[in-house]
Amino acid sequence: MKRSRPLLLVVPSLQEAWEDAIAPWFNKVLPGAWQRKLPALVVVPTRGQLNDLKARLIAKGFSHLGLRFVTASSLRALLARDDTTPAAEPEHLRLLLAIAASELEDRPNESEALAAKAVARAPALLLRALDRLEIAGWKFQELGLPSFAPVVQRFNELLKKCGFVLRGKTDRSRLQQAARGRREFSHVLIIGFDGAHWTEWFLLRTAVELAENATIVLEEPRENFSDVDLCWIGSWEEVCGEAQRAPRATAAVGDSLFSEVEMRGGAQTAKRFDFLIGTNFSEQAEAIARQCVRYLA
Repeated sequence: MKRSRPLLLVVPSLQEAWEDAIAPWFNKVLPGAWQRKLPALVVVPTRGQLNDLKARLIAKGFSHLGLRFVTASSLRALLARDDTTPAAEPEHLRLLLAIAASELEDRPNESEALAAKAVARAPALLLRALDRLEIAGWKFQELGLPSFAPVVQRFNELLKKCGFVLRGKTDRSRLQQAARGRREFSHVLIIGFDGAHWTEWFLLRTAVELAENATIVLEEPRENFSDVDLCWIGSWEEVCGEAQRAPRATAAVGDSLFSEVEMRGGAQTAKRFDFLIGTNFSEQAEAIARQCVRYLA
């Protein structure tokens, strides 16, 4: 199926936009999700947001069959299944960077030696900076930090020998392949990402490219907005076209996620829910099997 143009929505807040933007997407996609050849995908930044969406759907009586909920990290793992070469684990990259730094601790140049010792003790900080530079398309030399240049050069040599690449480069190449490849998802909904998630830019773009229908919901910058947030929305508009503003919710929004009646315990649950607990997969499977027997009895 030919990919349709992605839909970009900018909402006042994610809580207010549930009825106007997010719930209508689920109402449209969920009824036939289990019958479609391709799965539908919902991408959120954190597991807390993921669990909140699931709880809302359960309260409305919707089934999740045919719908996958993922965070950015689990989306990256999902897309990595089709890679010809396995992705480098973060701990492997940190180890290589620490090795590269330890090899240069005795350099005659004092500033280079001190930089190498600092990286050897805490390689994660420099590795994170290198990954962000890769995503931004910058070279380390452009930063003007000559003391760290030998460590970075040696690290790149070790990366090449091991056949590893940084996460940013992997995401960038995966996006290029997705633009030429076949569709993997029938519908994709991306919610909750903002200017603080630039490291996931190419990953989210890949999910959009792999979808027949994609919807991106962004939160409107607040009064103390930054140029980063405006740039984030503007970059999505370059991909999806001009953003559509969802109508503001008319209901008053309080400080609590629950109504006063619910807080007092007066609200009645529409359906009955059974919670099954097991310390491992075997116990969980046994509990589910026993529950199925009770339903069929």
